[in-house]
Amino acid sequence: TYEIADRIAVITLNRPEKLNAFDDNMVRELMAALRRFDTDDEALTAIIRGEGRAFTSGADVKARQARSREDLAKRGGPSAHDAKSSDIFSSALNWKPVISAVHGYCLGLGITIAFEADMCVAEEDAKFQITETPRGLAGSGKLINVMSYRGRGSFAVDVSITGRFFSGKEAFEAGVVDRVAGKGQE
Repeated sequence: TYEIADRIAVITLNRPEKLNAFDDNMVRELMAALRRFDTDDEALTAIIRGEGRAFTSGADVKARQARSREDLAKRGGPSAHDAKSSDIFSSALNWKPVISAVHGYCLGLGITIAFEADMCVAEEDAKFQITETPRGLAGSGKLINVMSYRGRGSFAVDVSITGRFFSGKEAFEAGVVDRVAGKGQE
């Protein structure tokens, strides 16, 4: 959803029944919301937040696994050509700050969204995990780079290689998260 309050665009990941997991449609919707924000003269800043118990559980693995081998080959991978998560932040024309507001779980693709935003604010007990590692998938290299840029490289390597959960407080102490808040605080 996209709402404006006090010149702030609040973009809400609104698929709480799936812990805001990203399927192709949700990637398209977030890209459209960010394009709308980019050209919206009423909005000076955007906040991306999640509805329900999680910021996002990352990619909707069930939706991607449901595709046939032929469909995967035709698409060139698990997502549609117009729903590549790597394109979410790449089409801005007018730079305006985007803040991610993380609560609950922030997994896999969610970490990319949270940390590619200009600023990340997380609840102290938010649970982050690079889910590609324990599933034996590639993809953690980009996350190592994003987290190394934001904070300590050794922390980024640790959580990428081990695939362990880490808290908002731990991410803040490593310099990856810009600010922490108590549960339910904004």
